[in-house]
Amino acid sequence: MGRWSRNGIVLYALFTTVLVMHTDLVSEEGSPAKFAVFSQRPLTCGAHRGGKSLWPESTVLAYTSAAAKWPDILLEGDVQLTADGKVVLLHDGTVDRTTNGTGRIADLTLEQVKALDAGYRFTPDGGTTFPYRGKGITIPLFSEVLDAIPDGRLLIEIKERPGIADAAVAVLRDKKALGRVVLASMDSDAMNQARRIEPRLLACYTVPEGTEMIAQLRGVDWAKYKPVAEMLAIDHHNVEEFSLKPEEIRAIRDKGICVLVYTINDTDLMRRYLDMGVSSILTDRPDVLQDMVMQRQPAPH
Repeated sequence: MGRWSRNGIVLYALFTTVLVMHTDLVSEEGSPAKFAVFSQRPLTCGAHRGGKSLWPESTVLAYTSAAAKWPDILLEGDVQLTADGKVVLLHDGTVDRTTNGTGRIADLTLEQVKALDAGYRFTPDGGTTFPYRGKGITIPLFSEVLDAIPDGRLLIEIKERPGIADAAVAVLRDKKALGRVVLASMDSDAMNQARRIEPRLLACYTVPEGTEMIAQLRGVDWAKYKPVAEMLAIDHHNVEEFSLKPEEIRAIRDKGICVLVYTINDTDLMRRYLDMGVSSILTDRPDVLQDMVMQRQPAPH
């Protein structure tokens, strides 16, 4: 995730985010109604890279395991292009940290990428064991993840690479997944391109849009403010920097804007943001957050 500062350098737009609805559910009457469909189920718990502390990150195994355990989970990941233009799920620019290979993803063909072991470096105990080595876990195609969790909602960040916006949108259209995927990017040009080629996309605030929205929130004309996007994602350090108050988060949400904070692994911070009333929290430990959410629900009568 990126960060955003008072001068607008790091306002992360969900991350400059785009939220997308099923083609058979999308109306052309405006994004608030479309986002209401996306958010019918709770968005509180978000699994960063599928829950990177629990399973090999950004893999089909991670996403299917999280979705099976928590059907309402919001699943996050990052898309990049291989040398031959295939859209794959991977956070880093190289394969070194998460696989048994080396090199930039942009320099490897899909065939080369698929030959790597994406479970090779995952360890739940600080390097004592590596339970997923040699299990056939690979870096997945974006389309493979969508196929594996047909009812899942995903939050997907577009990494900076020419052509990535067009390629990612093409996959969403092909898989009829526009209704359940959130696209995101730190690259405003990529985000704007995605919006141009697919007007049905729901958008998160870009850096300038988010900066202006915060200014309007603290100005005299907030009542007249019309949202220009559906979601705002913000790094928890920036919540401190901007001194966002619970009443301000509530005011943003009252405008129909979803507020997501990331990436929170500390339990005290989880409690704090739940108390502040954010819409969603992204974490490497969705098991911990989900338990906390369940404990806070009122007991049935």
